[in-house]
Amino acid sequence: MFNTEKKKLKRTDIHNQDYLFYGILDFVSKVDESKTKYILKDDFLKWKTSLIKKATYSDEAPNTAYNFTKSVLRASNFDEAKAKEKEAKKSLQKDDTEYRQKKKCLQLLKLQRKRYKEKLSDENEYSFIISYFSKVFTTVFDAKKNFWQYKWGEFKLAASKEEENLAKNDDQNRAQGSSIDCIVSSKELGLDFVLLEVSGSMDKEDYVHFLKDRLKIAKNLKYIFKSILRQKLVVSDATNLKLYGIQVYRDVIYVYALLMPIMNMFCFVEILKFKIPTRSITYIKDVPRYIKCLFRTLNFALYGHHALKSYMTQHGDYESDQSSSDKDSCLSPPYISPQKVTNKRKEPNSSATINKKQKF
Repeated sequence: MFNTEKKKLKRTDIHNQDYLFYGILDFVSKVDESKTKYILKDDFLKWKTSLIKKATYSDEAPNTAYNFTKSVLRASNFDEAKAKEKEAKKSLQKDDTEYRQKKKCLQLLKLQRKRYKEKLSDENEYSFIISYFSKVFTTVFDAKKNFWQYKWGEFKLAASKEEENLAKNDDQNRAQGSSIDCIVSSKELGLDFVLLEVSGSMDKEDYVHFLKDRLKIAKNLKYIFKSILRQKLVVSDATNLKLYGIQVYRDVIYVYALLMPIMNMFCFVEILKFKIPTRSITYIKDVPRYIKCLFRTLNFALYGHHALKSYMTQHGDYESDQSSSDKDSCLSPPYISPQKVTNKRKEPNSSATINKKQKF
């Protein structure tokens, strides 16, 4: 049924393309969810629960961050927070096994307090990333900086470029790849596995932008997944892989996962949603939970990196169990909607002209 529904969507107008059009079962959006429910029927909730469980992992680090932050801010208000942070910093002991994490928590408290005081009234997407969110993200993820590196600033996604070029003929212009606000890649493996998108200004509602960026994350995570599979060609062992997407829209952070629990069945699910504190009156209550959720997000990335490394290193010599020529294979090139051809070159009127359809 899944492949049948995909084939129907090949004829869909380009403006109405959705998750299923790209071969993704969607457990996130309210509109597409009905299509996923139609395919899975009574098993929908069981699938969704199983996917969330498969994509999430947590140790005590988030709870430690929450308890420490809460203890620092206890019996204080926003105006007293700075003094409380200084006291906590002085009392830190380097021989404490949680020293590095507690230090990160204090750095996050400082960033958050600074955010309240220096937020620009006309802030846009890019100033938000530069002045605030990139600093928050790297502060948390630098706790494990030996594992990964970041690319900020609308970088072109290599997997997107590879995927779209596979579907092009030799005489067509090459794709440049999707632009992503931040890409996290493994230092050891050289592979992307986390994408981050900020969807517009924090003060401006643009739900269409939000929906487009969410689909963009899902689609490009699938491109990364397929690019990884093409390097190993062992599809049956890829069911433990999990890739992650992070989306910031207004004052809410969404964390998604893309998995392939069954061969050729890609699933997109929301695994965490939390708010960026914006009100000084509830600062003491909101910030500890916010920091806890940031460290939960870090745990998900660590979990995904471990699964990726395990998959890439467990096979030496191998034989493919899938063929990229199979049109229903998860390794096959994507369906690309017909595009208007521009700057079309004139063919020379000569018998030496090579037929474009000639196979070499």
